[in-house]
Amino acid sequence: MITLIFIPLLLLIGSSYYIFRGIGYAEEISEYAQLFVWYKTPYLYLYGIYDATKRLLQNTGQAKVPMYVQIGTTIIHPLWCYLFIDHWQMGVKGPALALSLS
Repeated sequence: MITLIFIPLLLLIGSSYYIFRGIGYAEEISEYAQLFVWYKTPYLYLYGIYDATKRLLQNTGQAKVPMYVQIGTTIIHPLWCYLFIDHWQMGVKGPALALSLS
């Protein structure tokens, strides 16, 4: 089900440059925004799966498991941000990939 919803979202992501330009953003900002959104695509798909799993676990009475996973990824996220943004100097792609990894 998540994959079926995600396919039209990919079309929207692919045309985000034109959407940003259409609402009046500068060309350079629109390019950076599209690059960020494109590299954030794995996060969007994986978060949909995580959210569905989290709801399943909450309904089965195991609400602490998603909480522990969220705490662990929140603790590790600043490390990913440092590596992608500062250490490997990935620019706009860095925060999107760090979010996808977390």
